[in-house]
Amino acid sequence: MRGSETVLLVEDEEMVRDLVQFSLEEAGYRVLAAASGRAALALAAAHPTAIEIVVTDVLMPQMSGRELAEQFQLLYPAMKVLFTS
Repeated sequence: MRGSETVLLVEDEEMVRDLVQFSLEEAGYRVLAAASGRAALALAAAHPTAIEIVVTDVLMPQMSGRELAEQFQLLYPAMKVLFTS
């Protein structure tokens, strides 16, 4: 079974972000990648269609994955969040 959803990937480590993005795209997902929580919020706001899943690192500078998830839950209550570390 292949994925078809749009995933917002939030990871501050570039090598990890690139690897996860490649893996998700190989599985069929459309991936938007951001290096920080603030960048992820801006990317989501500018994206014209729904983002079904956020995959976020828990520990990031300036805004943690949990803080980011709380912001997304306020803005997009149906969005699913997967935490990574």
